Amino acid sequence: MSEYTDWLNKDSLYIKIKEGESYIVIFNGRENGEYNDKPTVHYKFDKKTFSSSSKKLSEKMDNIPLGSKIKIQKFGTGTNTVYEVEVLETGKAPEPEVWDEEK
Repeated sequence: MSEYTDWLNKDSLYIKIKEGESYIVIFNGRENGEYNDKPTVHYKFDKKTFSSSSKKLSEKMDNIPLGSKIKIQKFGTGTNTVYEVEVLETGKAPEPEVWDEEK
């Protein structure tokens, strides 16, 4: 990668995974959305967003607790894209908020 591409990737709010690349990130959540009129999941990794409409990736991420350190890697392109997700450290889901009714 060029110096400028490295700089853009470092300071970008989004993660774009190229074929064969992998990232080690902290999984902080996700939200539903759309991209090009397709249902898309926007994953929050560290302080960045990674978007994907892959159902198989969504199924893999369903069982990963928030705060987990994961390695995500992309293989293939287009409709042949496959994501491999490896949990490196299991995170602890945040405790549910307790409301004090006396306040």
